[in-house]
Amino acid sequence: MLPPSFREFLLVTNGWRNAGKFVRRLRGTEEIGWLADLEPSWADVYADRDEEETEPAAARSLLISLEADAGVVYLDPGDVDERGEWAAYDVFSWTAMGPERHGSFYEKMYDFYAGFHALDRPRCQTQSAWDAKVEDARLESLRGEVDGPLAVFAQAARFGRDRASFLHFQMRTLLRQDDDDPFRRLLRNDHTW
Repeated sequence: MLPPSFREFLLVTNGWRNAGKFVRRLRGTEEIGWLADLEPSWADVYADRDEEETEPAAARSLLISLEADAGVVYLDPGDVDERGEWAAYDVFSWTAMGPERHGSFYEKMYDFYAGFHALDRPRCQTQSAWDAKVEDARLESLRGEVDGPLAVFAQAARFGRDRASFLHFQMRTLLRQDDDDPFRRLLRNDHTW
């Protein structure tokens, strides 16, 4: 049985165009299949990266992308959470990185949504809402709140809100988080790196 969020997606849409900036089409019910069968070269390339597993994730996964920019999106039935959601992966050869894991198909789609806003930066209600949340979080941080504002700044940064990125960096610096960052060590005059 397919994972809940992907099953619901197929019941509502049965495929999708322009899922993300680099994924032009997601497969419908008639087009989904195993990555190893539909795109064996992708399964072979990433099988080497999963040496510790007896069955590599790429070799056992369900391919859900149909058209992507030198990449694939797939679901791993061997990586299931307590809700029955399969981990979702995307990988693009031009990034020179391995597969990026997301906890579910829903999380992968949310990542596509955030990425669209970060790259295209459309003037829309979503961006206005994030800007308002960032301002509220900034005011909360000035009142001494930490965790809530940090979470808002991190999420808004995913949506391409530059002010949120700066405020997130500024707060983490003031809190001395990420002390192993070479840039912060340079600022502290610690040249042990």
